[in-house]
Amino acid sequence: MVGRIDRRELMKENNIDICEKQTMRDQASKSKALDNITDAITGKRKRDSNDYEDELNEEMVQENYATSTRKPSSDFAISSFGIEVSSKQILTWDHVVPKMEIKENSLKDWINEGHNFSEDFRQFQKSIIEKLKVNPVLSYVTDCESIIALSSIMILRKNQKPAYVSCTDNKWRMTFPRITYKFKMPALVQSIVYSYSTHIMRGELAEFEELWRLNWSKVSLLDNQDDKRIFDSVQTITRRLVLDNQSNQSDEDTYAHRTCHVILEEIFRVETMQLVWANGESSSSKNQCSGNSDTNGLKPDFRLICKDENESEILFGEIKSPKVENHKFIANHALAKLATLMKSALDIGIHDETYGVLINGNRIEFWRITLEYDGLYKLVSLVEMTFPAEAAEFLVIISVIERCYELRELVLETHLNENYQRGSNYSPAKTKVSIINIQTSGHSE
Repeated sequence: MVGRIDRRELMKENNIDICEKQTMRDQASKSKALDNITDAITGKRKRDSNDYEDELNEEMVQENYATSTRKPSSDFAISSFGIEVSSKQILTWDHVVPKMEIKENSLKDWINEGHNFSEDFRQFQKSIIEKLKVNPVLSYVTDCESIIALSSIMILRKNQKPAYVSCTDNKWRMTFPRITYKFKMPALVQSIVYSYSTHIMRGELAEFEELWRLNWSKVSLLDNQDDKRIFDSVQTITRRLVLDNQSNQSDEDTYAHRTCHVILEEIFRVETMQLVWANGESSSSKNQCSGNSDTNGLKPDFRLICKDENESEILFGEIKSPKVENHKFIANHALAKLATLMKSALDIGIHDETYGVLINGNRIEFWRITLEYDGLYKLVSLVEMTFPAEAAEFLVIISVIERCYELRELVLETHLNENYQRGSNYSPAKTKVSIINIQTSGHSE
């Protein structure tokens, strides 16, 4: 009798355990589904975290290519003579040296007011090669300009003359490609955005919603079809901007990504082009890698594809979370990747210029790359600005939208290019190096 009761109790406990386990499985399944939704919205948190780990690894190995010291560990072989031998994997660029193509007699140099900027750039490339012969480690934190130059790309910012350029700062500013902004938001649309700002800064969400609905009728006051499309886009952008900011105040990742998404989707809604999101391979990048050991192309966060027979790529974008915007490694690595994507698309030979959008936290920067001179790709910073991150900055959205429309117009005006191409050398090689540490004191086994 006692044994029968014990068996019943045991069966009851087993049933409880089974129910508890099933409940735990259900909770885990729901949690995983929520995690998947969150990952889909924020896009790249995991990848940004990996980039941060790469930054830490890079800092550990840079400047210490051949030797390093470590505390004794059971993972390392230590002889009776007190010598520790191990190995670690690092990223090196020595494979690039024989690939570099620097011609003294180029077909066409960049010369302005008697100064040869192409020659400055060639000398800079030579200095990088000499450095790599001694120590093949380059850092994305400190050597981003050098890494990008390995692919024959010269970074141009109006107020930042490269250290290797020997002309004066004033001549550099005068030489910098002139950028004119022709787009201006229609006066009616601009006045509507101003009318929203009062309610937004006061936190009057209901009043904003009511005014937003009433303003739709004002589209009839516009005669031009392009202006009407701009009106529709600005209405959509402003509402999403306000509502997302209210619902995601504690989640700046989600807010930044949604804001970027809606602005780009609305403005680049062009019949002849398609904006493609997610981390699909760039076809032009894959084509450039086909002749190397790399089998896969780079994966931009988004790209703009022309709806032509070639489905050519003309614009690429990289988005980095606000939580990592101050990590120089991640920002510079994103710029180097973006530059390579733009160059690969240019090398296909369909367009005479390609474009890039780099969003780092709330900062946004537009880039253009051209190949007007032999072996010199000019990566030009077109504009730098910030997304409105709080109610007091709401009116900043006007200039952001205007610059995005200007970028769209530049993209639509591109033509065919000339052939002064050079190879891309974006990726470092993984290699193992020996690390020998001779102990200064005796080692007891």
